Amino acid sequence: MPKDDDGIGYGEFTQLKLEHFEKIVHAHIRVTRAVMLKHKQFYPPGSRYRYIELTAGRGFSPARQKGTPLTFMSVAEAEGVDYRADLIEISSGNCAELERNVELERNAKKWVHGEVEYHNGDYRTESVQLLGQPNGNEMGLIFADPSGDPPDFEILGQLAALRTRMEILIYLSSTNIKRVYQFTGKRLVDGINAVGKGFWLIKNPVDWDKHKWTFLLGASVPIFKDYKRIGFFRLDSARGQEIFEELNLTEQERFESKQPPLL
Repeated sequence: MPKDDDGIGYGEFTQLKLEHFEKIVHAHIRVTRAVMLKHKQFYPPGSRYRYIELTAGRGFSPARQKGTPLTFMSVAEAEGVDYRADLIEISSGNCAELERNVELERNAKKWVHGEVEYHNGDYRTESVQLLGQPNGNEMGLIFADPSGDPPDFEILGQLAALRTRMEILIYLSSTNIKRVYQFTGKRLVDGINAVGKGFWLIKNPVDWDKHKWTFLLGASVPIFKDYKRIGFFRLDSARGQEIFEELNLTEQERFESKQPPLL
């Protein structure tokens, strides 16, 4: 994914990413709210959905497409769910612009359901400090989209341990992870294992995408089902395993794994 001078990623799949992100957030909020209503003894009136974005950008893409923070808030407001959004951005200039863009949008649309906090810093340190002590009840979503770079899976694992009931959503290029394997010795499967979530959904990339952009949603309990309309499948399904094998291994490695050993 190319980046502009301020490190904001964008490309031919940005619009598709935003469309799928919107659908995923809609589904996630509805499932989470249903769970909270079912367990009212742990989630009394006033309990909020928590959203944390680790690399929030400026609020709009370089092509002036509404970014993921504003997309999330648009969905949450439409669903009428009370939420807290923590937006982390490493660039001080981007963070200031993000705050301006979000506040302008909130005022223009008269959004009333959410509280938003802005954090200027590296998500590797800011996110862990933000969550502080472990909380086994807080529910919501942590989103990682580091503009083409592989996410820090070890940090995501720390966040997952601090908030066991919050899901982890990752947007990444599996091709980029393969490209740095010779330096890291880590495959996509190693990253997922480092996060420590027991159940995953994986999105099928579009056929012509050489970068193999995908969403991965990690959960501690198997409450999320296939979302076939956008090609999102449980990793423990046959289709999910097919997708994952393609993203985890190179074509040559997949070919060799299916060949009988030579005598």
